[in-house]
Amino acid sequence: MTLVQQTEPAVSSFQAVNSTDLRGNPCGSPFIAALYLGGPLALTMPKYDPSDHDWRLNAACKDTDPSLFFPIGTTGLAIDQIDAAKQVCTTCPCMEDCLQFALDTNQDAGVWGGLGEEERRVIRRQRAAARRAARLAAVEAQAGL
Repeated sequence: MTLVQQTEPAVSSFQAVNSTDLRGNPCGSPFIAALYLGGPLALTMPKYDPSDHDWRLNAACKDTDPSLFFPIGTTGLAIDQIDAAKQVCTTCPCMEDCLQFALDTNQDAGVWGGLGEEERRVIRRQRAAARRAARLAAVEAQAGL
């Protein structure tokens, strides 16, 4: 975990702050409130361990211009660019690891593991639905339903 603190924070400790900005508007989370107030922030990346990502050294895209994988838009010429990026992915021995990294770290933009933005959103929605169904089944089982 990386802690970031400004030189003169409005919040002097690493405790949670009220979830409002300086105008008293709700921010939705202590993280956002700390951001508004200039306080210290704990920045984390879920399920990220750098030692698990040696696959990047063998990725087919490592010597490719990164802009190929991050087209602007999803229509017109961007479709051709997305297809070209996916073509690079089809030759990659690390495609599954790349996709898993993108899903684990919520990479929202670009082509990762041979899938575009909307394709990964579909997978994330399916996984979220499966987690909800599993939680509901556990609650029902516990209640004896």
